[in-house]
Amino acid sequence: MYRREIVPWYDADWIGWLVVFFMLATCAFGMAGISVAREHAEFRSYLWLPSILVSASALVMIGTVTRLLGRSARPPAE
Repeated sequence: MYRREIVPWYDADWIGWLVVFFMLATCAFGMAGISVAREHAEFRSYLWLPSILVSASALVMIGTVTRLLGRSARPPAE
């Protein structure tokens, strides 16, 4: 007997694209933080924090997009 595989809600495609959207927003927030830290001398010692934020959100975004595109490239299971 064949049963369709149940996909958990957190692994749905629309959740993946929502994650990508929030990671883009987080990247933009981090880039704004880098810009502010470069403009003001008293904040230059905190440049590491928005840099880590941008790097982490970019890694999550790349991983999520790779997974979503790889999933859409495969034919659906019958």
